[in-house]
Formats: sequence, C-alpha cells, structure tokens
Amino acid sequence: MSNLRDLLLISPPSATPVYIQQQVAIYNGREGTGVQDGGKCCCWVVPSGVTWATVEVWGAGGDGGGGCCCMGQYKSPGSGGYSKKTINVTTLSYLNVCVGGSGCCAQQCCGTCGFPSFAKCPNDAVFVCAQGGMGGCTVCGHMGGQACTGLCTSACMCGCGGVGDFQGPVWNVSDHQNNFCTNGNYQMALQAFKYQPNLRKSFDPCVTSMAISGCNVWQGMMTTWPGGPGAGGQGCGGGCCWGGWGTSGLAVITYG
Repeated sequence: MSNLRDLLLISPPSATPVYIQQQVAIYNGREGTGVQDGGKCCCWVVPSGVTWATVEVWGAGGDGGGGCCCMGQYKSPGSGGYSKKTINVTTLSYLNVCVGGSGCCAQQCCGTCGFPSFAKCPNDAVFVCAQGGMGGCTVCGHMGGQACTGLCTSACMCGCGGVGDFQGPVWNVSDHQNNFCTNGNYQMALQAFKYQPNLRKSFDPCVTSMAISGCNVWQGMMTTWPGGPGAGGQGCGGGCCWGGWGTSGLAVITYG
C-alpha cells in the first residue's frame, strides 16, 4: 500500500518517472531590448518515456503608432494573445514551436501588429496558436482630445486565433484625456495574459510635458515581456517621433 510520502513524490526513488513534470521555455533571448524584437523557432524532440505535453504560447505585442507635430496616441497597441493545449505525444517524435517577434517602431498613424506564436505536429498541423497584438493608433490634434481628426482604426490581429484548449484574448484600450488645459492625459495598455498585471499606465505628463517641443517620453510605459505592447509616440511643436515596439512572445512546454 502506498503511503503519503509516495503519493506526494517526496521520496524520488519511489516516484514513477511518468508523473514527474518537467518544463522547457522557448524564446529569442532579447526580451524587448532591440528596436525590432525578433522571434525564434525550434524543434523540440520528445524525450523517451514522455506521454503527454502541455504547450502554452504567447503572441508578440503590438507596436505603437508614431506621431508628428500635435499628434498623439488615442488607441493603445494590443497585448499578445495566449493559448494552451495538452496533447498525447506517445507516438510523436518532435514538435515544431515558433515564437512570434514584434513588428517595428512606426512613424505613422497606425502601428504594426505583433506576430503569432504557435506549435505544429510533424504533419504540419497547428494545434495551438496565440495571435499577435494589434497595432496602436495616433491622431492629429490630439492634445487633450481637442479637434480630433484623421482617425485610423487598427483592427488587425496577426495570425491564427481560437486554436487550443484555452485562449486568452487580445485587447487594446483608449488613452485617458481631459480637455481642461490638457491635464489628465496618459496612456494605458493591457498586459499579456497570466504572467503580468492586467493594466500598464503611464505617468500623467500634464501641461508642462505637453508643451515641450519634439517627442514626449511617456514615463512608466516600459514594455514588458512576454507579449507586452509598446506605446504611442507624442509629437508636439516639431519633428516626428517613433512609436514604441512591442516585445516578442514565449512558448512553455510542460511534459511528463
């Protein structure tokens, strides 16, 4: 008869190897440190004796739109999506896993989308996929929400959605504005599922920062990994500025 020590796997010699869970993570190693955060693909060879694998994937975050004179973000980039799938790997020799990279910083009104992360069986069938985040949008005359013109809408979601046992959504939100002397203007972005807080918020630059000529630095908007969205550029009084890029995705394989 098994005792509690055996059931809890406290005593390694008594543990059956098939019940011991192991993990491997796949990512590009840069984690948002480059202008364009590239992805990574690899072939995971199923170890001997392994019968199942749970694959979790995070898509890359979307990139913020750029801004020139008197332009600023009105719609944040989207976080990378999330998807999870458990499969039987007894008869599989390997899995192909690809982690999506971000797009690139954009000097235009609409940022680019992040790329998806996914995993495929040897027959090239995709069994789990998380889409990339949508790009952010900037608008002319966006100084506290006054005289908004030239709207663009970013609706792209790069890659395959709805593939897996469980999917986390891709979100983007509007920034906060106030018309009273451009006070109360800050950017917000939703984070990638599971490993991050739900909301990232910049400091409020208020009127002093908004009056500075050139590109505004949105403090507190450090892009997080995995799948974190970038931030939009804010131009004021001269020059054009780039939108911030999102970060790459991640894949985690838990198996036993």
